[in-house]
Amino acid sequence: GPKTKAERKPAEKDKAAAGAGEAAQLDELLCRLPKACTKDLIHQFAVDFCTFSFAEGSAVAPRSHKHCRKKLLKALFGVSRTSLELLPYYARLVAMLNPFLRELGPALLAML
Repeated sequence: GPKTKAERKPAEKDKAAAGAGEAAQLDELLCRLPKACTKDLIHQFAVDFCTFSFAEGSAVAPRSHKHCRKKLLKALFGVSRTSLELLPYYARLVAMLNPFLRELGPALLAML
């Protein structure tokens, strides 16, 4: 039958804990973006982002592909105006991710 409120709470706590851990992993990954100032580093970032973003997550908390994309968009758009040397690498990243995240480029352009 349906679970009681008391029976649901542990599952909700597990889901929250898994979600918090994955959010921290995504934040750590996105913190590497401003340091990806070579072709090799931006390539590695693209691989790592795809590996993370397209992973299944856990049975308790499936990963949100849309959430990952939104956080990446925010990070790309939020490039410091004193770090314009990163723009060619960010453009390369968007081009590399385009086959998998077709909405990334148009969404970034719409933010400009």
